[in-house]
Amino acid sequence: MRPFDLSELVAVLLLAGFLALASGAPLITSMAVSPGAIESGEVCLTSTCPHKLHTGSGCLTCGMTRGFTAASRGRFRQAWEYNRGTLPLYGSAWLVFLGSGGAMTFSVAHLWRRRRAAGR
Repeated sequence: MRPFDLSELVAVLLLAGFLALASGAPLITSMAVSPGAIESGEVCLTSTCPHKLHTGSGCLTCGMTRGFTAASRGRFRQAWEYNRGTLPLYGSAWLVFLGSGGAMTFSVAHLWRRRRAAGR
């Protein structure tokens, strides 16, 4: 296996950082806000669903925000009741977040080793 090129390591680091941010932001937000605060209107994280306004029924993502907040509190049955797609998406967000953290760690470790080897 050939050694990683510097530009490859930087690209992996940047992509992993973006993925960590994109998956971590909803996870962190879901830990900071309760489903009850969303239902009561105390906290508004999303706009009213245009599909629900026009048809009276929710779209495929209706309830996802409340589902994420419930899942972050270990209320998986409640998360499932809010939206059946919550748990697979919530699990996927965690996998992406943890995987991107691993990729960032890998890239930084290789960059650090390369820098130490160049200094000798």
